[in-house]
Amino acid sequence: MLCDVLTGAAGTCIDHRPFQSHFKPYWVSGLREYHKQMRYYRSQWCRAGRPRNKTNTEYMSYRTAKRDFRRAHRKAANWHMMQLNREIDESAEMNTNDFWKQVSTRRMAYNCNKSKSGIKFGEIVHRDQKAIMEQWGFYFERLYPPSSSEHFDDNGVIMCHKTLGNCVRH
Repeated sequence: MLCDVLTGAAGTCIDHRPFQSHFKPYWVSGLREYHKQMRYYRSQWCRAGRPRNKTNTEYMSYRTAKRDFRRAHRKAANWHMMQLNREIDESAEMNTNDFWKQVSTRRMAYNCNKSKSGIKFGEIVHRDQKAIMEQWGFYFERLYPPSSSEHFDDNGVIMCHKTLGNCVRH
């Protein structure tokens, strides 16, 4: 009885905020509404005894709400990742300091879980340092192909290859 009174008083005086295990930057208000709707229909389905036949309205409305939430969640997450990749692409071409700052913060975020870290080139995610360096080399070769211009310096290319070779070895 005393516990009920204390819990009730705490509930009215102190704001209740649910625990968030990690921050989801793509979580927008539209997703929040889908999630609330899915939780509501799930509670209705649980109160009905969790039937699993397709003629039951609670079950079908819960499945529909769950499907809608997952679809919206997937779209929001994909849109967020496309925005991040677009920012990295722009900074790689315009501002190398900003580019490395963004890549370093991503590495720091994924440092605790090595299995998820890496950079995606094309459709393949490369995780080890050598493969990432090779892929950056291919990227810049496609970006700046050798030119037949009179201002193109073959000696400069040879010097760059030697310097990069030394960097890779050390």
